[in-house]
Amino acid sequence: PTLDGQEGLGFILFKDATNVEKVLDQKEYRLDGRVIDPKKAMAMKKYPMKKIVVEGLNPEATEEKIREYFGEFGEIEAIEIPVDPKLNKRQGFVFIIFKKEEHVKKVLEKNVHTISGSKCEIKVAQPKEVYWQQLYGSRGNRGSGGGGGGGNTYKPY
Repeated sequence: PTLDGQEGLGFILFKDATNVEKVLDQKEYRLDGRVIDPKKAMAMKKYPMKKIVVEGLNPEATEEKIREYFGEFGEIEAIEIPVDPKLNKRQGFVFIIFKKEEHVKKVLEKNVHTISGSKCEIKVAQPKEVYWQQLYGSRGNRGSGGGGGGGNTYKPY
């Protein structure tokens, strides 16, 4: 198949790390008749998974009710309640930061969360750096790059 000028990209995970160096030591590699240029992938920085976003929340839900509900999953460090600056009204989501990652995992184990009469969706919030890297990949703004994370992720903070 032709790539019509697009760059092909793939990742290989080796069982033995010494094989990576063996591949990189080779002068030239060919794959399906094309010369390829293998490079060592750089691991993304691991961020602690302590922040979630709660979507679909009733804007009338008080911080006390939110803290009471999510406090059942573990100790809360902070609750961030975004306000639309133009309308001066709360938005339909909040961020919750837990003290420990295990608390976030407990929240995610439950599929449906009903808070103040609203069924809410919970996702892990990601630092801006991770969000942009997934959106554009590590090569900068090239359109559709990126490595797409999977379920339970949300816009950056």
